[in-house]
Amino acid sequence: SRELGRDDPIAAGLIGSFVRGIVGSGIVERSATGSSDKDTRIDAVWLEVQKGLFPCEHGGYPNAQRMLVRRWLEDGDVLVPRVVVGKDTWYEIVEGDRLGAFPAAPIQTGTGFPVVREGVERDQYGRIVAFHVLRGGKGRMDGVGDMVRIPREAAFFLPLVTRPNQSRGIGYLHASLQNLVEVDLLLEAALKRMQVAASFAVFIESPDAIADVIRGT
Repeated sequence: SRELGRDDPIAAGLIGSFVRGIVGSGIVERSATGSSDKDTRIDAVWLEVQKGLFPCEHGGYPNAQRMLVRRWLEDGDVLVPRVVVGKDTWYEIVEGDRLGAFPAAPIQTGTGFPVVREGVERDQYGRIVAFHVLRGGKGRMDGVGDMVRIPREAAFFLPLVTRPNQSRGIGYLHASLQNLVEVDLLLEAALKRMQVAASFAVFIESPDAIADVIRGT
């Protein structure tokens, strides 16, 4: 899905249209307490807070919104962990391939719980309690080895799920991936055929005038 979103013009256009339709130039949140004076002050504070929400990404808060929606559509899920360093708090955007990206078997204790599948840790009742993420070098440094355990309450996880107890999301275009590939191949083949056909030429030499040659053909 990610490869098509980047390299296939049809899939890229579809995803781009969804992103523009959902986010546009940026989703603008507004306070609605019922007091215009209070709303104005809250909105002013929130406008300042936005500037530091995603310091690891380019483009500020509006671009982070577009990035979140694009990753959600292409990968099927996106993790947004909270990072606290001293008095500073911000958020990271973790792509799906960093979530549970390690070769080890599912982690279990002696009783069989908790269990970690595809980077999502569940307790004995099936409740999601944490996420295991490949270290990205952009903030958190409290993990073991190359993996970081992030408690559920310290992150937002946005999956596109369709079944109960599903650990990971499914890309929005998963059902049409093969069709998009085939349509892309069809368009490329048709274009190549037209290019080859246009390269064929015939040169006619005749002592007759060109008008006579054309009439004779």
